[in-house]
Amino acid sequence: MKTMLALAASAIAVAILATVPLYANGYQLSLAITLMNYTVLATAWTLFSGPTRYVSLATVAFFGIGAYTVA
Repeated sequence: MKTMLALAASAIAVAILATVPLYANGYQLSLAITLMNYTVLATAWTLFSGPTRYVSLATVAFFGIGAYTVA
């Protein structure tokens, strides 16, 4: 039952987030994208470094290389 409730809550959250570009202005949309980007980076760091206790800077390095290349 908890799994179904969590799945339903996740689906509702995704549906709400999918409508953000419809009512957000440019600044708010840019802020939302940046926040999501950092959330994904933090999650990737936690998933790898949390259980293994290994400090890997590869995720940050690839993010930095991509940002430098785009700029």
